[in-house]
Amino acid sequence: YQIDLFRNLIQAAAEILGADDRASHSLNVVADHIRALDAGERALSIATAVGESAQEIEMRQRLAFVYHMLGDYSKSIDLSRRVLEAVAYDPLGVRFGPMLTAVISRVWLGWGLAERGEFADAIARAEEAGRIADATDYFSQAFAGWVLGLAHLHKGDVQSAIPPLERGLRACQGGQVAL
Repeated sequence: YQIDLFRNLIQAAAEILGADDRASHSLNVVADHIRALDAGERALSIATAVGESAQEIEMRQRLAFVYHMLGDYSKSIDLSRRVLEAVAYDPLGVRFGPMLTAVISRVWLGWGLAERGEFADAIARAEEAGRIADATDYFSQAFAGWVLGLAHLHKGDVQSAIPPLERGLRACQGGQVAL
């Protein structure tokens, strides 16, 4: 991803839409993700070069989110899988931010797989996230329920989506979590 390439694409999209890139919230969000991608890739390179494994894990997790938001599901899936391999030794002990890394990585992985139509794998990863989250915090439980429901919805199975979405809603209410 070359930031100049995306800057030009954003400007072209803004011109087609008749908006300038500063007035369009959507274009600014995309630009923010592109800037985050650039910074994240540099941070990952530095962490890798100095052998800082915790920082590598965190940067891969954060980059998985950014790549997902930019629609590069393959890259997001790859990064999420690498994070899962790295935290397999201690799935309940690694956390960057409010959610367990073992849960959030499965959330991004499950969502990306669902976007690509790989429903069985998406549902399996989301169910794993739920099992891990059940032993932890409301935030992790909410996201695990949400991604499992989302995977079922992408598959077209509304009835199977309702129970995990309701569990996620209860976790949000119980922990005062806003998704």
